[in-house]
Amino acid sequence: MALERKSYLFLIMAICLMHACAGSEEVGNHIGTASLCDSIHVERFYLSMGVHAGGAQTYFVTDSATYRFCIGVCDDKEFLATRIEGSTLVVQKHSRRNLKDGASTVIDTETFDLP
Repeated sequence: MALERKSYLFLIMAICLMHACAGSEEVGNHIGTASLCDSIHVERFYLSMGVHAGGAQTYFVTDSATYRFCIGVCDDKEFLATRIEGSTLVVQKHSRRNLKDGASTVIDTETFDLP
């Protein structure tokens, strides 16, 4: 019974994460936009999952005219750091779990080819 319950919980969480990266759907409240260079920006949105579930930050990269795509989703204890290397966007996911004084550790790195 407990295993079946965990499976349902995992399925619901997976659907929520996939929904957060759907560009045409509501992604939450706009937190801010940071410029990586003159024409490339990273947008952050916050979507609350309720009192007990916390929330998720969804990150998008855009040129504000021709493209916008999701580069990651983080919970309240994580954040994404981004940089451009040539024509590639490098995204590092950091975690602040079990760390003090604002320290973080890199838990994942992905690269995206920029259009």
